[in-house]
Amino acid sequence: MALKFSCATNVGRKRRVNEDNLWPTTASHPHGPGDRYGMLFMVADGMGGHGAGDIASAVAVDAIPQVYYGLGNDYSEIEERLELAIQIAHQRILEDARQSIETKNMGTTVVAAVVKYDEERAEGQLCIAWAGDSRVYRLRQGQLEQLSQDHSRVWPLIEAGQLTWDQLRLHPERSRITNALTAQRQELPISIRYFDLRPGDQLLLCSDGLSGEVRPEEITQILLKNSPAEAADRLIEKANAPKVVRAEGQSVALEGGDDNITVIVIELPGGQPRRAEDATRVR
Repeated sequence: MALKFSCATNVGRKRRVNEDNLWPTTASHPHGPGDRYGMLFMVADGMGGHGAGDIASAVAVDAIPQVYYGLGNDYSEIEERLELAIQIAHQRILEDARQSIETKNMGTTVVAAVVKYDEERAEGQLCIAWAGDSRVYRLRQGQLEQLSQDHSRVWPLIEAGQLTWDQLRLHPERSRITNALTAQRQELPISIRYFDLRPGDQLLLCSDGLSGEVRPEEITQILLKNSPAEAADRLIEKANAPKVVRAEGQSVALEGGDDNITVIVIELPGGQPRRAEDATRVR
């Protein structure tokens, strides 16, 4: 069984414009997991508070794959190629921001993942890079793990276990990020990490329109019970669905879909076949 993936993006229920972008944008990928520089996937969440967020995220998803795969073999390390591609995308955003008043404050988050996998050896490597609060998760043997660490005001509280998902959903600073590709930042620190990959691992890249609307345990069940294409659709459905959030002894009913929602679901070969009863949709 070959690597499978599916991508989906949705404007949500409250926004008029979808400022998220992703790559690849089609059901096929121009590269394979056994290629020298692997398979690149990425999500960019344009920042509405910075104006022209859709333009900034579009610049990022155009520049990063182009640069990453276009570099010569002098740049032999995936980490090196990925960091340089993101830095060049940032420079293009800085240049484009100078063109008009409408774009002078534009910005976007970026999360990128490069998957390399050897099916014969049943092993692989994942390199992720990010700036902002768009995320990468790995689901392995039923356990969901967030691999990226949000560049946000509330991340220290999340990391310390001082905020539950429900408390975070209602926190007044939950959308305040501390790093991104913006016209207001000349220097861009990029976080990069490596992880191993095993048969059957599933990966999820997403904007905060997904992670801020769907609990981790719900994400887990949707990934476990659906193919990548079905999971991408179910995740967006769940993000847009009404929900009740409980925090500080109160229950608050929310409509859902407050933000744009973007997901990429990736499944490595070698996992256990899903049973028929596992294919039911999670609402």
